[in-house]
Amino acid sequence: MTIQQSGEHLLALINDILDLARTEAGKLRLELEEVRLDNFLQAVAEIIRIKAEEKNLRFHVEAWDLPAIVRVDPKRLRQILLNLLGNAIKFTDSGEVSLRVEAVVSAAAREARTRLRLEVADTGIGMTEEQRARLFQPFEQLGEAKRREGGAGLGLAITRALVRLMGGEVAVRSELGKGSCFWFEIELPVAALPTIPAQRKAPIAYQGASGKILVADDVIQSRSMLVEALTEVGFSVSEAADGREAVEQARRLVPDLILMDLMMPVMDGLEAMRQIHATAGLESVPVFVLSASAGPEERARSRVAGAARFFPKPLDHDGLLQAIGEQLQLQWTHL
Repeated sequence: MTIQQSGEHLLALINDILDLARTEAGKLRLELEEVRLDNFLQAVAEIIRIKAEEKNLRFHVEAWDLPAIVRVDPKRLRQILLNLLGNAIKFTDSGEVSLRVEAVVSAAAREARTRLRLEVADTGIGMTEEQRARLFQPFEQLGEAKRREGGAGLGLAITRALVRLMGGEVAVRSELGKGSCFWFEIELPVAALPTIPAQRKAPIAYQGASGKILVADDVIQSRSMLVEALTEVGFSVSEAADGREAVEQARRLVPDLILMDLMMPVMDGLEAMRQIHATAGLESVPVFVLSASAGPEERARSRVAGAARFFPKPLDHDGLLQAIGEQLQLQWTHL
């Protein structure tokens, strides 16, 4: 595990250096896609909420007057927000971290484009004027030694470069002992809502004995929604709030299928899968991975750890039910 973590840290550092070099050389290009802002922000929030809860911090998102779909590079915008939010959590010991997104020029006022303001605020240790002056310099790390662990001082330099590439500029206000606020504005093309195809009928029940499903997710809201959806169609559902509890529950209950979040405290989903499949009698229990981080690396690691399917968050609950039905060979009753 230590070797793996060290390798991942080294790879992240190399990628940061390459990103910074490409932006400074004008070689980095944005890859625009049509992105649903509500889904995008929810996925970012789920990643950060876990980190906030580990420090007993409150985290909330505010969104105002946003268009449904914009054209943006989702990878780079996610990188910007995770850098800013990750720093906010690192330098905050009590209180809260927030993300606020609003359209300062709405899609109604400008049919083809919108201007978004994105703001990350915290109640952390804050900065002096001298520290703010050095903030965006590469390899510059502020704060005492314990807060610099695991970083290389490249995050904010890359963040500023990416925001500039998007046509904006990062600004900051901060006072020592009273927290910090980072914000930027970017103008984005607005995309039309897609034509909604004929909807498949939602399953409401299935024939046969009640199947046993274990739901492992540390975010209680996500877990509760899944438990409710599965119980409504007839499954017997058990819950686990972390990977270790998932292993214990699986060994006790021998479920027919497990829905496993990747990022959990105590033990992550990958290790939980490995331990479950190493247990006699559980070798063939199918595990569906649910994750807000849905890149090729996460999918590959999940497959190696034994996942039967991978579902990105936010979840398509009807699609998930259909996949469960296929995996367990159920005959659904539809609306």
